[in-house]
Amino acid sequence: MAAVAAATLLSGCGSTTPHASPNAPVDIPAFPQVSGSSGACQAILRSLPTQINHQKQRKTTGSAFGAAWGNPAIVLRCGVAEPTQFDPYASCLTVNGVDWFLEGQVPSMDGTSTPGALTITTVYRKPAISVVIPNSNGTQGPGLAMLALAQTVKAHTTVSQHCV
Repeated sequence: MAAVAAATLLSGCGSTTPHASPNAPVDIPAFPQVSGSSGACQAILRSLPTQINHQKQRKTTGSAFGAAWGNPAIVLRCGVAEPTQFDPYASCLTVNGVDWFLEGQVPSMDGTSTPGALTITTVYRKPAISVVIPNSNGTQGPGLAMLALAQTVKAHTTVSQHCV
């Protein structure tokens, strides 16, 4: 039981564990959604890719503003607040015209020795999108997720500025 609780806390995203059924819905707990983001988030959720990092999209329960792929699940939440650690001087990564702030632990070169997950969140965009990527996706997981989501993010969000 403690291992399940620890895996849930480390992933930051509901009821996915390494032993979860790949066909079971992923629970995405309710989260505070930024006011005015629900319409754009609904459009984003309808336009998401069916696969990220060669992992198929899964059904979800809980929040209506989330999506998931694979097992352990890559979990997206739409309409989140900008990360508290982000400021105008923070480092961010631009992939296909979308600026992302990286939080959490970065996967090791072999993709297995660092526990937990990496959270990437769009910045300077409304609505903001957060994606939790388990380290089991390896060092390429975050980049592949950013590439897979870029077109949808650009089509359904507004940008106020870019990272410098």
